[in-house]
Parts: sequence; structure tokens; C-alpha cells
Amino acid sequence: MNQAAQFAIGRGGSTPADAQHMAVQMLSDEGVRQAATLAYADAFVFMAAIGLVALCFVPLMSPSTGAKP
Repeated sequence: MNQAAQFAIGRGGSTPADAQHMAVQMLSDEGVRQAATLAYADAFVFMAAIGLVALCFVPLMSPSTGAKP
């Protein structure tokens, strides 16, 4: 975080307090991005498991009694 603050001071002409705030904000944004990615991955695994369970029930279904041509 200190490197990000030093970068902001050098590039943007920010005050040390502003640079520290920007570094904390960058860290927070990265945490939010990673949390969203992990949540998406968890939801994908959950939906894949539901699909596999549903697929196991297909052989148990009775044949349809639709109209014959």
C-alpha cells in the first residue's frame, strides 16, 4: 500500500494524506473485484451441481404419451 501511495504522490502531485486515501481505495476496489469473482465461481459450481442432479433423474422419467402421426 505504501508503494501505491508513493506512486500517487510522484505522479499526481497528491498530498500524502490524499495518496494514502487513494491507496486504501485501490485496495478496497481490488477486494470487491475478487469477492465478485469468487461469488460468480461459487454460483457457477452450484448451478452445475443442480444440473448434474437433474440429469440423474432423466432415466427415471416415464416415456411421453404424445399423439402418434
